[in-house]
Amino acid sequence: CRKTLETLAKLQGKKIDKISEEDPGKIIHETDWKLKWHPKIKGFPFPNYYSVDSTPLFVIVFSLCFQKTKDQAFLRKYWKHILASLSWMENYGDFDRDLFLEYQRKNPHGLFHQGWKDSTKNIFQITPPIALIEAQGYQYRALKEGAKLATIFEEKILAKKLLQRAKTLKKAFNKKFWMSREGYFAFALDGAKKQKSTITSNPGHLLFTGIIEKDKEKKV
Repeated sequence: CRKTLETLAKLQGKKIDKISEEDPGKIIHETDWKLKWHPKIKGFPFPNYYSVDSTPLFVIVFSLCFQKTKDQAFLRKYWKHILASLSWMENYGDFDRDLFLEYQRKNPHGLFHQGWKDSTKNIFQITPPIALIEAQGYQYRALKEGAKLATIFEEKILAKKLLQRAKTLKKAFNKKFWMSREGYFAFALDGAKKQKSTITSNPGHLLFTGIIEKDKEKKV
């Protein structure tokens, strides 16, 4: 896990760039070490940052790696990168400060859908900014894992802040994304904060994150 995390930290966003959609603290979507631009898609650069989920997943994997290795020196070396990722979720990933991670492409040649079902086309016919369901679960788990890591450095104020955000996010998420008639979670919220009621496998990703209220877990 160290090599992967080292590489992601090296390529972590440092500036705002509308073409690559780089933001400070954001983790890359993909790159090609031999190419600067995609050979088939005009205006599609490498590396690019067309992912709403890579940044919270980076925090989660870092925490899981530490739990396995207990390597505090490695954790301390990259602590600033973890903090930058946590900062990105709050200051860049949450457009309107409603706690949810959202995305809307800035580069017209980039990816329209920026979750694990990525695509340059609007295949689900949804109006951005898009709050994709599994990204909220990743964010919740990242906040919880970030709080664990903060306690190692005795950053009690930060840990408390992250846990409070996670608690508030969980409550808002289960209220906004749950479809009572279908007994299932919506695929996403659109730019008007309306549910996209498409039934997909995406909510299955939530089961490892802890964001689902207990009475909804079995239904998922």
